[in-house]
Amino acid sequence: MKQSKPKEKDHPLTIRRLDQIKALAHPLRYQIFERLVVDPASPKAVALDMGLKATRLYHHFHVLEKAGLIKRTRSQRKRGAIERTYAAAAERIIVDKDRLGGEMRPGGSLALQALHTTMQEIERSEDRARVEKRDLNLNVVRLVLRLSPQRAAELESKFDALLAEAQQEDPRAPQSEYRVTVAMYEAARRPDTGGSHETS
Repeated sequence: MKQSKPKEKDHPLTIRRLDQIKALAHPLRYQIFERLVVDPASPKAVALDMGLKATRLYHHFHVLEKAGLIKRTRSQRKRGAIERTYAAAAERIIVDKDRLGGEMRPGGSLALQALHTTMQEIERSEDRARVEKRDLNLNVVRLVLRLSPQRAAELESKFDALLAEAQQEDPRAPQSEYRVTVAMYEAARRPDTGGSHETS
């Protein structure tokens, strides 16, 4: 069996500019980016998946491409028009807080958008499971942990390794699509307690 070359987008993309943060802070553009992480697609195909008109997405594709978050992979003529296919520039994004400084809350804006998108997807999945009269395979965990900075960094590395392993798909096995959202953050200090980390 021929082994495919590693995809360029397998490497994380470090966000260093405010226009990149603003591009992903928009709910629709965030969903477009996530869709293109899965597979390259045209605005028309993405619109079909999202139940929207393609004309509503063209501007958002342009903003994401200009910010370097997606890239054009193919252009072909179909029925007299040029259809362009795009892919996400990376499967993972990392925010360079040192470069962005205090101009914005970059990590917070993207994290909140990810959580908002997750909530919407869970609601849609619950509705579909209800219509199909089946149980939804959903696992939600929320913990309060007291960790040293070193232990917190070790736990974060383990999360990264586990998620990287999970992304190694076995094409021979029957598959269903699962979505995973992991949030680990240092909680705001309260007068009666020290800092803590929560995982959900």
